[in-house]
Amino acid sequence: MGSPFSLGQRWISDTEPELGLGIVENLDHRTVEIHFLSDGVARKYMIQNAPLTRAIFKSGDLVSDIDQNRFRIENLNQQDDLLIYQVTPISTADELSQTGASSKTLDEADPDPLGSPPTLSLLETRLSPHLSFKSARDRLFCGQIDKLALFNLRHDICKHHCEIQQSEVAGLLGAKTSLIPHQYHIASEVAKRHAPRVLLADEVGLGKTIEAGLIIHQQLIKGLIKRVLILVPENLQHQWLVELLRKFNLQFSLFNEERCETCQDNPFDSAQLILCSLDWLANSPQRSAQVLESEWDILVVDEAHHLTAPPNISSQNTPSNENPQSTAQECNKYSLVETLAHLTPGILLLTATPQQLGVNSHFERLKLLDPLRYHDVAAFQAENEHFTEVAELIEKLQQCDSTDAIFQCISAANESPSATPSMSQIADQAKELFPNLAPEHDDPMETKEQSEVDKRSQTNKQFQINKQQLITSLTDLHGTGRVLFRNTRASIKGFPGRKLFDIPLKSPQEYHISASQQESSLRPERAYQDNKSDDAPNWWAFDTRFSWLAHFITENKDQKILIICHHARTVLNLEKALRTQYGYAVAMFHEGMNIIERDRAAAYFSDFDDGARILACSEIGSEGRNFQFCHHLVLFDLPAVPDLLEQRIGRLDRIGQQHTIKIYAPYFEQHPQQLLFRWYHHSLDCFEHLSPSAQQVNTENQAEISRLFFASNEHALDSAADDDWKNQVEALLKAGRQQTQQLNQNIESGRDRILEINSSGLFSHQQITDQVEHIDHQQRVSQLFTRLLDQYGLRTDRINDLTYVVKASDEMLVESFPGINEDGISITFDREQALKREEWQFGSWDHPIIRDSFEMFLQDHNGTACVALYPNKKLPAGTLLVEFLYMVDTPSNSSTGLKRFLPNQHIRILCGPKGQDLTSKIDFEVLSESLENVDKGQAKSLIEIKADEIRTLISLSEDHAEQKLQVIKQETQAQSSAYYDTEINRLQRLKKNSAPVRESEIDYFIEQKSKVQEAVDNSGIRLDAIRVIFVN
Repeated sequence: MGSPFSLGQRWISDTEPELGLGIVENLDHRTVEIHFLSDGVARKYMIQNAPLTRAIFKSGDLVSDIDQNRFRIENLNQQDDLLIYQVTPISTADELSQTGASSKTLDEADPDPLGSPPTLSLLETRLSPHLSFKSARDRLFCGQIDKLALFNLRHDICKHHCEIQQSEVAGLLGAKTSLIPHQYHIASEVAKRHAPRVLLADEVGLGKTIEAGLIIHQQLIKGLIKRVLILVPENLQHQWLVELLRKFNLQFSLFNEERCETCQDNPFDSAQLILCSLDWLANSPQRSAQVLESEWDILVVDEAHHLTAPPNISSQNTPSNENPQSTAQECNKYSLVETLAHLTPGILLLTATPQQLGVNSHFERLKLLDPLRYHDVAAFQAENEHFTEVAELIEKLQQCDSTDAIFQCISAANESPSATPSMSQIADQAKELFPNLAPEHDDPMETKEQSEVDKRSQTNKQFQINKQQLITSLTDLHGTGRVLFRNTRASIKGFPGRKLFDIPLKSPQEYHISASQQESSLRPERAYQDNKSDDAPNWWAFDTRFSWLAHFITENKDQKILIICHHARTVLNLEKALRTQYGYAVAMFHEGMNIIERDRAAAYFSDFDDGARILACSEIGSEGRNFQFCHHLVLFDLPAVPDLLEQRIGRLDRIGQQHTIKIYAPYFEQHPQQLLFRWYHHSLDCFEHLSPSAQQVNTENQAEISRLFFASNEHALDSAADDDWKNQVEALLKAGRQQTQQLNQNIESGRDRILEINSSGLFSHQQITDQVEHIDHQQRVSQLFTRLLDQYGLRTDRINDLTYVVKASDEMLVESFPGINEDGISITFDREQALKREEWQFGSWDHPIIRDSFEMFLQDHNGTACVALYPNKKLPAGTLLVEFLYMVDTPSNSSTGLKRFLPNQHIRILCGPKGQDLTSKIDFEVLSESLENVDKGQAKSLIEIKADEIRTLISLSEDHAEQKLQVIKQETQAQSSAYYDTEINRLQRLKKNSAPVRESEIDYFIEQKSKVQEAVDNSGIRLDAIRVIFVN
């Protein structure tokens, strides 16, 4: 039997089709050498079973020669084992007009409508080496046949990814966070806006950082933003950096002076996602100027309540007693943020609960968001006084179970002397929502009949949806409802209780030294250790707090215990003493550790099987790390301000905590520590409760605290201290308690119920978290990803049903896989497991590794050409069926909102032997389960035999797909128009009623509607995959 190869023939590599068209250069009786000139490489193969396919082009195919001239093949002949093609020249314009797409490398062309150009001969040796066989049709006829599993995977990834793109929660699936309804409600509400400008003002522990991260994440995923600048206090930089990476897979660049000095040009143009210290930026005129020169899509400012406006730009109606004295640095920070806010389309301000800092301070934040809307603080206060009745109406509407009751509530509100013009708008909207149900009181009989309709409507789901729309309209019309989001613990369920255990202890004699300064009074062990002689004992040898701590740990052997103290050196001392004297394994967490070391310490503490049950951390432990699984907190010392105390407790007191938090506060009796303990507990009430006024009361009394608690330390140590000093202390404690109670009462009475409803999404008929949880439980992404890993040959070690260690391997079918190296990653698709293990990544549709790997697979040619056998006794043997997957292609420059309505999706066409469309009669999954793979050699033979019939079916299938595309276009146009019209009308109605709606928001939706409709009109189809099926 002779060799199938001859010098000069053109062949394609089955295993490396990307090498293009190869040519036989050398040949002997055992091997053949093929040169692939497009890549400049050569491959030698054994002749027997060589993974090669002869490149033979058919009539109608378009090809190029080595000079890049384009031809259409009319016929072919063979001479001395080489092919000679009869071709006609074709121009680029002709090719585009005849094929309808420039991306087809080898496709059928219609006859030239302008006449018959001259026919030329083209020897196959002169064919361009750059001719590729990547399209489904080319690969099928050139014998590049894939396994059925790849075709099925291609179909499944595209189908389910299309569903996710159309989901309301796309971009909210990947956060490694608990599904807290109010956080996801705010993120969903804000992230869908164009250039959102809002103030996030939840109380401590309710997740402002999570909300901001969710908003940024979804807008980045959806392509609404590209450049983000986050400004934070210096001590929170690493917390933000870790949170963004660990929870959202967002790799921000941390900018400081050292990094900026390495850049010759504007350093802020060198990265898209930037995080830096506001203090550093504001103190550097050069860096401030550079950051203002850069363009940003969204600005995020944390701890925005510390921004203080210069007095000359404060509101004219500002009460003088509310205007704080601003330092030059504080003014610089405010001015910088104000200028950035003016230049940047979107802005998120994260701030403390507004009432804590007074009306004027709160108003200054709103003015940063919209200076035109918020220009007069007195008018702002007057406007908000009208919304008490609106809140009452909302609560009444929520109780209504009939349309008659709804109209009665609205009618009563409209008859109120203080009714606002917006009430009439609500009445009109109610008639629109319930057009056939609105009572006409002019006719008593009609009203009676109407009541019967009302009874039936009580069980009507549409009634509940319409009622919710009415309530949403009311909350929309609230003055700050669109720009301010504030949740309080009073309105959010799920928080545990707190129980304080005060531990009065005898002060060691060694500490009875001059301690007139606050630092040495609160942390005497530091002053002692720094000044002790070499032969003096270490402080933990005599400190009664350490003795108590060691005993406490021994008594609670089965409990996780978190110890927080101020200094890193104290942490190191405690770890050493507990380890050497008692044999306890203590995890540490302090500022001397890098991020990886801190992650390991946190994971070590969170491990209930083999981990440490004690974690000692410095004040940094109060920043950004949460340990809800632990409920024993030891405050080895007290912080100097109540804000830090709340941060410490907040590491445990968070949503998800299942137990009452037990707080242990050891302190020395007759000592400044005892006085501070009493101030925090009895005056500010900030151990067992979140006291929103604590920091304000503490600040206003700071001078007296310093004078009585610390400057006169000898009084605290003397049991016979003079009565005058004692009386002053008691008076301060009493005054602080009264002041705290009054301020907290004012805050509670001033709670904005409408704002809480709007912020928490309490009355949403479908919670965003329900949708996220549903997609989590489907586990489609985990199934698809593991199938993909198997196809690419990655090493996958299964830890449990939903958790894997994935590593690169020598057997991989690609040179590199997105995000995976030899060290690998640990990835789990179980949200609860991911939250327990910080070192595990959370797998979801939004995870960059999964998104990039799915995109890589779909852009490649995997699974685009398949041949299968179909055992079916009901059909004649040899019956030909061909299944086509056409991709709906949209213009590359189309609107960012298009994917929600028309994502990349397959149009499936199953053609029978006569071209009839059998798609609706045979389900994809049912058919796929019945099919069998065909040997590649047999598949090539079958394709050659049926080539003409298959070509005919390809042409007919395109007609079927075009018809279905037109239906998809019509449905998409209707859906997108309805969505944008609703949003435009809603915003116009809000603006008409003086709600904070910018004209640019309305213009954006009008423009998006036009762009989406244009993109839909210009969408087309592309043949993405073919499966040829032979009945046997």
